[in-house]
Amino acid sequence: MNKKSIIFVVVIAIASIALIVASQLSGKIPKNPETTIGNNAGNLLNHGYVAEADGKVYIHNCADKGALWVMNPDESNAKQLKDIKAEYLNVGGNYIYYYESSDNNSGLLSFMGNNTGIYRLGIKGGSAKCLQQSPVDYLLLVGNTLYYEYFASKHDGDPEDSGLGLYSIQTDRTAHTQLADQPVIPANYSNGKFYYAGQSGDLSLHAYDPKTKNDSVAIAGSFWNPIILNGFVYYMCPEKNYSICRRSLSGGNEEVLTSDRSDCFNVIGNYIYYQKNSRTDPALMRISLDGSNPTVIRAGNYTNINASSRYVYFVDYANESVMYHQAIDGPVSPTVFNP
Repeated sequence: MNKKSIIFVVVIAIASIALIVASQLSGKIPKNPETTIGNNAGNLLNHGYVAEADGKVYIHNCADKGALWVMNPDESNAKQLKDIKAEYLNVGGNYIYYYESSDNNSGLLSFMGNNTGIYRLGIKGGSAKCLQQSPVDYLLLVGNTLYYEYFASKHDGDPEDSGLGLYSIQTDRTAHTQLADQPVIPANYSNGKFYYAGQSGDLSLHAYDPKTKNDSVAIAGSFWNPIILNGFVYYMCPEKNYSICRRSLSGGNEEVLTSDRSDCFNVIGNYIYYQKNSRTDPALMRISLDGSNPTVIRAGNYTNINASSRYVYFVDYANESVMYHQAIDGPVSPTVFNP
């Protein structure tokens, strides 16, 4: 082999190696800081319809059959990012993580299979990567790990019907692991632990450590849909007709913030927004964090109360295609959100 032939072979070999390395690197997911949290507990306990990161708001647009949209916090430059029904939105680095429900499979392409599962999508859109193809409940990104609830059953290929439990998977689709064989809602994550309300007769506030798998009672009592924020736990109290209460995480007495029976709520800025359950005058309500200044935002029945840094969003209970928005700190003037 002459000198020119050797040089040509070497150049081809180097180019081939470079292509292989580039291909491998393009498939890797950059690591998030371990402090990354994909969404807040209040939104996730309301189906995670809204998530905000790095000056962008990602939203389940009810006016577009739940498609994933992106916009600025002031709602300008709104556009569709992905034509799928996305819930439990989380954002970390250059990716959005979400749960796609099976409602999208009723059309002509339903024969191709069920797309229900957890997906990863670039913040610019494009093709999504399926990380876990199965129905799940709740979803939270912590660092580089996705936590979710999953009902393991023989129907899905599991050796036995082990029921609802806590699972995790890495953002690069590795290390799929069962962490707990009982319900642990992955919404409140603080100081390395998940805080959640017990079930099956035990409604105390529990703390679960996903690393040690240790579960303990943080505060004995009656809790439902707790939200941990600024040293307090806000919650619906089953023993008090699901009125909204709060306690200090460091101890202290229970404070009843409203005597109204509530269906759902979210702690947003300096306010608590909640759905008042009433046969005669149901309404989307707002109170201050100490329970003062009760205000009717809109009469009627609503659900899935989510928020960005500037707006609160809520959905008509009788018509899930209608979403309203209201400035968090502004005057009461809710209008239909239809970008």
